Amino acid sequence: QVVGNLPDWVKSTKFDIIARAAGAPLTRSRLVAMIKTLLEDRFQMNMSFEQMTMPAYALVMTRSDGSRGPNLQPSKSECELDPLLTPTPEGFVQAPVIPGCRFRHGWSGGWLIGLIANRATMDQFAGHLSRYGSFDRPVVNRTGLSGEFSLIVIPTADMPGATSDTRFLTAMREQLGLTIRAEQLP
Repeated sequence: QVVGNLPDWVKSTKFDIIARAAGAPLTRSRLVAMIKTLLEDRFQMNMSFEQMTMPAYALVMTRSDGSRGPNLQPSKSECELDPLLTPTPEGFVQAPVIPGCRFRHGWSGGWLIGLIANRATMDQFAGHLSRYGSFDRPVVNRTGLSGEFSLIVIPTADMPGATSDTRFLTAMREQLGLTIRAEQLP
C-alpha cells in the first residue's frame, strides 16, 4: 500500500535507466536491493514503512480443529528461491524460470482461477493474494502456520458460486482449509 503526497509527475513521467551490476554474482534479491539503492541515489526517493490499522482481509484457518486441507502440505521442494541471474548478449539480465518454485497461477476475467506454489510461507501467500487476487483490500496472514508450504488451489465447475472468484474462495476453503474474513487489521 503506497500512501502519501506523490507529485503528479510520478504517474506520467517515464525514465530510461542504465545501470551495471558489479561485484558478487547477481541474484534476484541482490538485484532488488541494487534497484532500491539506485532509486534512492539517483531520484532521491525517500520511503518509510508505517503500520496502520485499516480494512483488510485476514487469512485464517477454516476448520475449528485447526487442521489444514489436503492441498496444503509442508514443502519438500528443493527448488532454489534466489537463483543466479544470467546476462544476455545485450547486457540485460535474465531470470531463470524454475518450474514449481514459488507461485504459478491462472487468470480469468481479472481473477485468480487456479494457484500452485512450492516453498511458500503463509505471509508470502497472503501477499500474493493481495497483489494478484483482485481483492479490494490487503490480505494479512493470521493462520498461525509457520514454515514453507506446497499448495494447490484449483476450482472446479461443480463448486458453488456464480463467479470464478467465489469458486476460487470455495476451493481455497475446501482444498487448503483456509479462508479470508474482513477485519480491521494492522
